[in-house]
Amino acid sequence: MKYKNYTIIIILIYLWIRVANPQARFEIIGTIRLEKVLIILGWMTLFFNERVKAKFNAISLLILIFFLWQLLSYLFSDYSDYYLAQHWFENYWKNIIVYFLILFAINDRKDIYVLIAGYVVIVALYQVHSWYDFLGGGSYVYQQGIKRMVGVWSSGIGSANYYGMITMLTLPFAYFWYKSAESIKAKRLIIAYGIMTCASVFFSGTRGALVGILVFIFLNMRGFKQIVTSFIFLMIMVGVAYFALPDYLQYRYFSLIVEKDFHYQVSEKVEDISKTSAEGRLEGLHDGWELALLKPVTGFGPGSSPLARLQVNDQMRFSEDGPLQLHNLYGQILAETGFVGLFIFFMTIIVYLVQLRKAGPIQPNSIDENIKIFLQSFILLFLYYGMISHTLYRYYWFL
Repeated sequence: MKYKNYTIIIILIYLWIRVANPQARFEIIGTIRLEKVLIILGWMTLFFNERVKAKFNAISLLILIFFLWQLLSYLFSDYSDYYLAQHWFENYWKNIIVYFLILFAINDRKDIYVLIAGYVVIVALYQVHSWYDFLGGGSYVYQQGIKRMVGVWSSGIGSANYYGMITMLTLPFAYFWYKSAESIKAKRLIIAYGIMTCASVFFSGTRGALVGILVFIFLNMRGFKQIVTSFIFLMIMVGVAYFALPDYLQYRYFSLIVEKDFHYQVSEKVEDISKTSAEGRLEGLHDGWELALLKPVTGFGPGSSPLARLQVNDQMRFSEDGPLQLHNLYGQILAETGFVGLFIFFMTIIVYLVQLRKAGPIQPNSIDENIKIFLQSFILLFLYYGMISHTLYRYYWFL
């Protein structure tokens, strides 16, 4: 049967652009503003879809209020001319339009299935392309003394962490597809995708994303059989990492927890940077708290926290782009939107989880149960990763 929800198809093309960043390779995509064109087309097709129904609920209201509060924080910001604040004002707020487009485009379970499976396919193709380029000598950066894999058409500071994060966060999507798929071939392909994703995380050198894989496995262990299977998989993963990874990655992942003379060594300066990077996540939360105490109501405005944190941290390290980000979602929200913004954000998450918990009786192994498992595991994985990354202005948590 032909799939006729063209809005979902347009959304998937839009998501491909957000994941793969093809405008870095093909300037014409950026020149014609293809992202904006797709969103306009998406809304146009939505108006011609007779099945669309209003779906404005408590979560949607809270997300809208959160965005309006961010806008208010921007208007009262002392740093509204800062380039990251300008980037928020010119680009990020438009994600609310994408959110409502996705919300109104979904009419039934099939639309959810296509959206989730389509997103996995997008990231899978991006990983395959990135691996092809990486094995050919490209798609990497040297950071903290090691060679780290990045996604194709991306480079610079943060690109390795982003690649590890975006691939790791697709695991709930892939797991949903695996649970819902009826074809044995499809399940095998999804297993292969999961293995490739673990390899991508390993070679990105992103320790936080590697822990994220463990968190995801823990969140989805149900019953004795799954616990045993998960334990065996973890043992295999640790064994492969310890014995089969290149020396520099063995050093990256095990030097902090295993007393061993590694063949690969880095300078004392690089090792200090690596340790400081790990400790900086909690420092970001602390600095965000201190900034919120200075402006507790509106905060310093979206995108302003790197520059504003100089007021509370005179030992701040700088990158080539200026002051470092807070690298902590909760510190970021505190610093940029104040205690009010943090309250609205957590109210959104609480309502989200309460509504999932209140869902009526669900048949075991049904698509409804799989959707519920997906929604629970993804948001909890997102909240975990918020402790080690500034994820507030990412598109994927709207999915």
